Amino acid sequence: MTRTVKVKCHIDKHNILLVNSLVDSYEGLGIVRTLDSAKGNVVIYSTDTVYEKLLRVLEELNKSGIGITDVRTEFSEDVDNW
Repeated sequence: MTRTVKVKCHIDKHNILLVNSLVDSYEGLGIVRTLDSAKGNVVIYSTDTVYEKLLRVLEELNKSGIGITDVRTEFSEDVDNW
């Protein structure tokens, strides 16, 4: 059974749209949702089969200067309870 993974992170608020577009371009990697645009808090819903790729993408974006920090993951089989 595939589990849902929630990747929370802080993204420089000026780069949220860019990160959203880049994650969307990797079809099936995750779905970006903004929790607090003023603070740059976002959550990316992914699965346990691909979330490690998502973490590598976020790490590479951070290295390129996008400014992604405080990356945390949570696992759940019942996403409706989040």
